[in-house]
Amino acid sequence: IRTDIPPDVAAVATDAVLTPYQAMKSVGKIQAGDTVLVMGCGGLGQNAIQIARNCLQAGTIIACDIKAESLQVARELGADFAIHPDQLSDLVQKNRITINVAFDNVGIQSTFDQIVNASPSGGRIVLVGVGARFIQFHVQVAIVKEIQILGCFWGTREELVEVMEAINDGRIKPRVESRD
Repeated sequence: IRTDIPPDVAAVATDAVLTPYQAMKSVGKIQAGDTVLVMGCGGLGQNAIQIARNCLQAGTIIACDIKAESLQVARELGADFAIHPDQLSDLVQKNRITINVAFDNVGIQSTFDQIVNASPSGGRIVLVGVGARFIQFHVQVAIVKEIQILGCFWGTREELVEVMEAINDGRIKPRVESRD
């Protein structure tokens, strides 16, 4: 691979891009046309939106965050809906949306609970963020809904090559801040 990727972008690619890439492609197994929920639109989530939209051809992307500025960035990156997490259940019900796979980039009890509540029977939840050491879930809800709860950590060398190619050809544009 020949690239002109700046060092700061390459550094971000090895974690903040590779991790959501592996979560979405290999663990969450997004298929073209899927409806995807991205909970948490900081660094991981911003890259996840681009991966879902530009690399894996997700159909609908719902972005959730508590910060207005992160929601604005999510819209700019291609999210179809950018909302506060407290609005998620209403959005799903009113628009009759079926979330195929959800990615929790925050990893705290409240975001996990919101995802479980919005997930349909047979839904997949991929835990990416590690905001809390423990998350509890109601076993009966998970069983009745037949929800898959999956974990993800980092990515493979082959996936890193794919990430670098996607950055090189402009499908993913990580936002970086450099300081001297």
